[in-house]
Amino acid sequence: MSELKSLKYTINKLNISCKKSVSLTKQIKNKSLKKSIQLLNEILLNKISLSNRKNSKKKNAVVSSQLKKSNSCFPKKSSLVFLKAIKNMINELKNCLHNKIDERVVLDAYYIDSIIINRGKKYLRKIYRAYGRANNIIHQQCSITIIVKAFK
Repeated sequence: MSELKSLKYTINKLNISCKKSVSLTKQIKNKSLKKSIQLLNEILLNKISLSNRKNSKKKNAVVSSQLKKSNSCFPKKSSLVFLKAIKNMINELKNCLHNKIDERVVLDAYYIDSIIINRGKKYLRKIYRAYGRANNIIHQQCSITIIVKAFK
């Protein structure tokens, strides 16, 4: 049976925050697929949050707490996108290995090597106010590339 060394998965034109997804990538980078799925599920259930402090020694450290604090965030939308992407990558890995391998083996044998987040196109929306004024809302898209490699 031939082993697959690495796999690249790209998602384009996502309407999620680039800043929150960058803080999330720092947590799941260089972890096995199993540990990264566990971390994303805990974020979705509000069990852990990511800190947003700019001047802290441990940047983007995981804060284990039930309460929402002013300096922490729960990036649910971006963690849901990452979770779907990882599950799609697991299915692709199983298909590349001709479905002979169990999903648990794939989870333990591969890790997330790098995640690349690029800012995309900006688009404008307006909210109309009284007296003929209008406020602009600028939305920004981003693209995510996840590279998974096998343990040596």
